[in-house]
Amino acid sequence: MKKIELSSLFLVFIVAIGISNNAFAQNYTKLKWHLISLGYAIPSGTGSNGGIYIGTEPTYLIKDNISIGFKIETALTSKKVFNSNGALTDAKIAAVGSYLLTGDYYLSTQSNKRFFAGAGLGLANAASVGGSASIANLNTTISIASASGFGGLLRVGADIRNVRFSMAYNIIPSSKQSTIIASTETANQKQTEPQKLTNSYLGFGISIFIGGGYKK
Repeated sequence: MKKIELSSLFLVFIVAIGISNNAFAQNYTKLKWHLISLGYAIPSGTGSNGGIYIGTEPTYLIKDNISIGFKIETALTSKKVFNSNGALTDAKIAAVGSYLLTGDYYLSTQSNKRFFAGAGLGLANAASVGGSASIANLNTTISIASASGFGGLLRVGADIRNVRFSMAYNIIPSSKQSTIIASTETANQKQTEPQKLTNSYLGFGISIFIGGGYKK
């Protein structure tokens, strides 16, 4: 099902390129590919620590000041989980991914240094995380279920020659953590109320691209 949905997103991107092939971009090369994007990711929510993200994004100018694209990105962040008392404890590495149709609006059409604002919408997911610990004769098993659904982004930045500097807020579906506590002495166990963990993150990054150059 997921492969079908991703194929549909990419098909929409290709169709949009085909429809706009005879459109209005004249001052810039229409095709651009952000070969690699790297940056620092700051997760939302209490107890989350920073991480990194990596991505790639082909784009197409339908006008000199409007582009469409297809962005694939993965982020690895350190996320604290809840212990048996409901307090934040040891951090776990969490992976999230997004597959988005994007659009950018450029403020200039006469330069190779251009500020832009953009947005994206598509699919996003967060991988499952698990772990266990034994404290004071209590075995605690922690599991964070995977999450998937609609995702998005809002971003601003600048393209300077063949380098992009950007800041983006990435919207990722939230996960739920389950905690099972078992006594090593009595063999009794209980499960705490599921806790909601936020996966969205703010990213500051840089990307190197080819194409999209200013013709004049």
